[in-house]
Amino acid sequence: MPGFNGNNCQTNIDDCAANPCVNGACTDGVNSYTCTCTAGWQGTNCDSNIDDCAANPCVNGACTDGVNSYTCTCTAGWQGTNCDSNIDDCAANPCVNGACTDGVNSYTCTCTAGWQGTNCDSAITNCAGNPCVNGACTDGVNSYTCTCTAGWQGTNCDSNINDCAANPCVNGACTDGVNSYTCTCTAGWQGTNCDSNIDDCAANPCVNGACTDGVNSYTCTCTAGWQGTNCDSNIDDCAANPCVNGACTDGVNSYTCTCTAGWQGTNCDSNINDCSGNPCVNGACTDGVNSYTCTCTAGWQGTNCDSNIDDCAANPCMNGACTDGVNSYTCTCTAGWQGTNCDSNINDCSANPCVNGACTDGVNSYTCTCTAGWQGTNCDSNIDDCAANPCVNGACTDGVNSYTCTCTAGWQGTRLQFDIDDCAANPCVNGACTDGVNSYTCTCTAGWQGTNCDSNIDDCSGNPCVNGACTDGVNSYTCTCTAGWQGTNCDSNIDDCAANPCVNGACTDGVNSYTCTCTAGWQGTNCDSNIDDCAANPCVNGACTDGVNSYTCTCTAGWQGTNCDQDINECSATNNCAVCQNLVPSYFCVCEISSYEGILCTWAVIGTTTYRVPATTTTTSRIAAIAICAGLDEGGGFLGEPLAANLPTILTKVVARSTFVSGFMWLNVVRQSGSTWVYGATGTVATTNFEFEANVLDNCAVMRVSDFKWIIVSCTSFTADILCQRAITGKVVSP
Repeated sequence: MPGFNGNNCQTNIDDCAANPCVNGACTDGVNSYTCTCTAGWQGTNCDSNIDDCAANPCVNGACTDGVNSYTCTCTAGWQGTNCDSNIDDCAANPCVNGACTDGVNSYTCTCTAGWQGTNCDSAITNCAGNPCVNGACTDGVNSYTCTCTAGWQGTNCDSNINDCAANPCVNGACTDGVNSYTCTCTAGWQGTNCDSNIDDCAANPCVNGACTDGVNSYTCTCTAGWQGTNCDSNIDDCAANPCVNGACTDGVNSYTCTCTAGWQGTNCDSNINDCSGNPCVNGACTDGVNSYTCTCTAGWQGTNCDSNIDDCAANPCMNGACTDGVNSYTCTCTAGWQGTNCDSNINDCSANPCVNGACTDGVNSYTCTCTAGWQGTNCDSNIDDCAANPCVNGACTDGVNSYTCTCTAGWQGTRLQFDIDDCAANPCVNGACTDGVNSYTCTCTAGWQGTNCDSNIDDCSGNPCVNGACTDGVNSYTCTCTAGWQGTNCDSNIDDCAANPCVNGACTDGVNSYTCTCTAGWQGTNCDSNIDDCAANPCVNGACTDGVNSYTCTCTAGWQGTNCDQDINECSATNNCAVCQNLVPSYFCVCEISSYEGILCTWAVIGTTTYRVPATTTTTSRIAAIAICAGLDEGGGFLGEPLAANLPTILTKVVARSTFVSGFMWLNVVRQSGSTWVYGATGTVATTNFEFEANVLDNCAVMRVSDFKWIIVSCTSFTADILCQRAITGKVVSP
């Protein structure tokens, strides 16, 4: 079997013997090995250095690969293992007099006031103008300092100094001079500034201490151990009984203790450690007062634990010699025995000396009973079962109590007389198998390929789905079409117009969409919204009715045309007007003399004259109008009630041909008791009915001559022209 050697192929070959793992540890397998690489190496034999620069660790620099390491060569201005730390160019404080702003391999200085230069190390000269009048100028930073000559002061040394201003005479009166002063001292003081106290300690009054001078007095600070005004009395340092375990002797600022046995220390308060000399050789020491006690470790005894206990005294070694130790012993056993006390027989079979057999232990010996196929003292010699040449048509391989025949290719059987059926294992997964000699041939079913017909042919490889995703099957494929496409290969555009979405228009198919071209008058995505043709208000003088791509105008009176923007020329029709004046939106007719009259010239007035009386400055009322008309030479009266029957007679050729002074004319439209008039409306043409305002007592409706429209006024306070009419002799209906 590969990977083993030895007479019985029982030894695994050490595949690591040749040290295949260049940089790593080798673990042996069976006919193989596994390398555990040291850090920084990879590959089957750990002979490929891992590129530690592959991850580009050097942020601002060049990377040099090592073994499980890398080295970065940083570009200028950067530092650190990965060149990711900007070097602080301000660290050396280059800006001598200013603030430093770090850059990359550079810095910028913002100078404090008075300094200039790249490093703010050049002072600006402030003494250039000689500002110090009586002194020397010293340039500063954004400033200057004047050192004044004696007797002068001020920023520019231009002010005389008052030498007494500082009160130099500490204990006296000051008299100012020029760059000088004189002090007159008070009692007890002396000196130029009266600041020197007379020394009361000059006689050394303090015997054991320091003297502090006062004003005409002194104070003694005594040295340690002395007291009193002049420090001449010794303090008793034993008064507090400081010696805990001993007698006290007083000194000067000190004392001495004479300790009793077992005590020590300045105050005899520390027990002497009797264990300090380590008297217990093999044990722990416990200190007492002028004594100690030893606790011995195992195996030792005596006052100082310095005597070894004999552990062999009890003869513990049953089959051997005893050697004493410290709290232990060692047995040297005779042949065939083992154990701490040499009381256990050694099992000579424990090493399994019988390789292929059963072991029987003896005294310092063993006996092997071999299993079938093995022989020898240790049953480690395999009996050769091929010695009799049992394999007729093949090579014999010896086994253990057996043999194996290795047949020539294509044959089997004990005597190697049968051809092996290579199709017996059904190797053709999706196809028919044809047996050969030590071989077979597969004929694949549709959709499969490969030696064993176990590889599905990719029916999607030709990209059959033109507009969709392909899913492979066995000798088939399925297309999942993108929106808007259909068919086996998604190559047929879905007709989005099939449902006739365009209600009033033509449909143009797109891909998963459609476009409607609306017929005239329609709009919207689906052409289902009628365009409001009236939205632009095309009917100038009329009401608009919307249609489909059209509209219809219903014109108000006097207008015509598609958009009601054409005035009807009433004068174009056949009438009896002598002179016809077209108005917007009506007309006015001047009738033929002595023939027709009225707005339509349909009434014949016989023997009647209508004319106007110019307005006067007197307030005109209905009563005044009647009186004026009645006073005419030919006799006449105010125009009659404007009833439907005679209203056309009111506006005659007199109105049309005359120029009115006031711009208004009276008509008989005043409401009278017992009568109700419902003709006219304010602001309408005088041929129509009146509004309700006329149905108020003493209200009058007058006609505005400029446009023949009614207005409502108070009859008692309105001035206008008066329209009068002669007596009516008769009327006939015009032919």
